[in-house]
Amino acid sequence: MAVFHDRDIAYQQDFVERLFDALPTGYKTISMNQYVGLLHARIESAANGGWLRRFQFDEPYCTYFSNHPSSRQVWLSDPWRDRPTALQDLVISVDGKTLRTTNAADFLQESLTIDVPAGLAAHEWKLSRAH
Repeated sequence: MAVFHDRDIAYQQDFVERLFDALPTGYKTISMNQYVGLLHARIESAANGGWLRRFQFDEPYCTYFSNHPSSRQVWLSDPWRDRPTALQDLVISVDGKTLRTTNAADFLQESLTIDVPAGLAAHEWKLSRAH
């Protein structure tokens, strides 16, 4: 976590810019509001009829997500990645709405990004077998 003091900026007006320029390529930053929201978001998991992730954003700590979508990066173990490839087609849905159907071999790589729409309360992300 990086916190800036007005003294840093008063003595070196380019302090913040130089700090961000020194970060490695691909490095991502988040605001304090987003950080607090991430800490207080509740995440539940279930495996009934697929793989379900439920994200619960409650006030007042998760207010940031009322107007901002979020995403989570999931790193998949080798055994988990090997098992679903036999399923062939998978359906990705968010809050009960199908986003897309994809081939398991193309979709399940080393990591998986779960996108969650903006809005407080609960959001459900589900990965299931296409019928």
